[in-house]
Amino acid sequence: MALDLHTVTSGRRAGMVDRLTADGVLTDALLRDALLRLPRQVLLPHAYVRVSGPGADPIEWRLLDGSHPDDQEEWLDLIHSDESILLQRDGEPLDALPRGPVTGGHMTSMSTYTPATVEALQTMELGPGHRYLELGPGPGVSLALAATITGPGLATGLERVGHMTAFAQRILDRLDVDATVVEGDALEGHEARAPFDRIHSGIGVPCVPSAWGEQLAPGGRLLTTLTTRTPSWPGQLLATRTGGGEIEAVLRGRPRGYRPMLGYRWLNAVPMRPRIKADPGIPRPTRLAPPPDDAYGFWLAAAYLAPGLVRDFQAETMTITAPDEDSWAVAGPGEATVRVHGPRDVWAELEDVHARWVLAGRPDRYRVTVPEDGGPQHVTSGTGLRALRWVLPPLAPVPRQPAPLPDRVPRGESPVSLFHATADAYGRHRPGLPDEAVHLLAGTLRGVRRPALVDLGTGTGQVPAALLPVLPQLARLDLVDADRDMLHQADLALRPLLAGRVAAFHAVRAEEFTAPEEGYRADLLTCARAFHWMDRPTVLAMADRVTAPSATLAIMSDGSVWTHSAPWTVALRELIQSYLGAERRAGTTETYTAPGRRYEDDLAESAFSDVEEHHFPLRRVWTPENVVGYLRSTSFARPSLFGDRHLRFETEARALLEQHAAAKDGLVEDGVFDVLLARRPGGPR
Repeated sequence: MALDLHTVTSGRRAGMVDRLTADGVLTDALLRDALLRLPRQVLLPHAYVRVSGPGADPIEWRLLDGSHPDDQEEWLDLIHSDESILLQRDGEPLDALPRGPVTGGHMTSMSTYTPATVEALQTMELGPGHRYLELGPGPGVSLALAATITGPGLATGLERVGHMTAFAQRILDRLDVDATVVEGDALEGHEARAPFDRIHSGIGVPCVPSAWGEQLAPGGRLLTTLTTRTPSWPGQLLATRTGGGEIEAVLRGRPRGYRPMLGYRWLNAVPMRPRIKADPGIPRPTRLAPPPDDAYGFWLAAAYLAPGLVRDFQAETMTITAPDEDSWAVAGPGEATVRVHGPRDVWAELEDVHARWVLAGRPDRYRVTVPEDGGPQHVTSGTGLRALRWVLPPLAPVPRQPAPLPDRVPRGESPVSLFHATADAYGRHRPGLPDEAVHLLAGTLRGVRRPALVDLGTGTGQVPAALLPVLPQLARLDLVDADRDMLHQADLALRPLLAGRVAAFHAVRAEEFTAPEEGYRADLLTCARAFHWMDRPTVLAMADRVTAPSATLAIMSDGSVWTHSAPWTVALRELIQSYLGAERRAGTTETYTAPGRRYEDDLAESAFSDVEEHHFPLRRVWTPENVVGYLRSTSFARPSLFGDRHLRFETEARALLEQHAAAKDGLVEDGVFDVLLARRPGGPR
């Protein structure tokens, strides 16, 4: 017997609304009326349910057709529940989907679970008369609710997929809801109907696209999920435009968030389960009991300050993996033990982030700057020295391909793992290039029209950042580094300086860099403070292949705090040795070995045997906080080397540095910045 859908669904909508109200989720009277008014059987005429379990490949699905009597009970239960509703597989047309079992494919559109929709619309404080833009509305459920509140003709949805655009518009027309769905790129917003009083993004983005801020009206509110590579710890950003025209934004950790923008790949812990089960790792003591799941402020900070981690929420005990580094940490047995595996000490990084989070006052929300010029978006928990800080990654992330490991890097350590999770500290605390060295490099390109630069081991992009302001003719930059997080920081630093010039980021070892296009030839190839980590003959052979006949190769170095001989650096080195042993460390498993011979000898046996030496005296004056930040960026004193003793080490280091800073000589480093300029014999100088 067929169901009387009007009667049945009216009762189910009322039950759904009463449940949301009783749970404290639904508090807005206008939204309550909209939920009661809009029939969900029209909004969601079908739904996929997953039949196969986690990790199955291919996945088995079943399509519930709301018009079929055999499906109606299950379909009605589902669309009035608090679950997400899966609606589209592999971008398929939605006109006449066959009911029943389906094999394979992935979901490309869904309706977010109702409590999240309610929370989002209430957070935006939506009201009558507001001009509303929804980015990625999917089937249009939240758009229909918003349009019911704002009034006729004020709500717009911007959907990337043509099939879904047409489907959502048909549904709105059937409901007689006066809202418009247009096809387009959500990242560009919808300038034709701007400005908007409320902007709601149904897709996760790594940072706020500049178009969204530009299209937000004075007094307006913008709500979006900020996504990282991990799906485990999403953030929700609420931005408001003040009466003065500035954008103020607050970021909070949340238990769930929207799926990321197209092309953004999340890390996945599932393929690692069999190996973790077979070998959970080596047990060691820890002072960090597994933090509670609802410590959202901590987990959000971990997503950025210990990037590349993903949690397996279906594991029996807390299990956090680093898939790119083949590493993991499994909590237990007991609260004082953790088991770790792989070259990356995942738990040590979480211990470090947790200690910093506690010192920062256990923040649960963070301020975000959203510059009008599209510059880097900085996140901070406060203004003090102990505040947590990071920079949001750009909209176009560098492809994350794991790089093969060079033979000369210590066993078990990759170029990525040697400096992993230090990109922020590296960018903020590593000294830049002296002006004399910058002008020397610029002089090598005098008379070259539209030159191209390759920077090997670029780190956070200090060399190109120094050269761009003095080389307006520089046409192309290729930045090479095996550490993808370093490249993210470089991208952020260089974007305001590029002014239309091409910058390409290559997440590979220097030894494996190849010409990015046929006929490519670089005019200047630089390598600062990184040549000692490389297979130098291989790099020099590569340089011969990718550079112009008249090109210059510049190798730069200036020592480190470890090798400096001032009283304060000696005392600091002795403190590090008291924790880590007498030998200089180079990652978690090995000690540092200096290059076996001089760079000049390597160059003499290469195509670049015509060598000039330049030596620039320099003086640096440090502060205690800068030194501590610098140490975090090094391979010999990064936080993971100290395990649960890192907080104690930094406390002692600060006290030592403050004592020396107050002395007559202070924290002064007198050194020399060395530059080797190498060319092919007989070439122009």
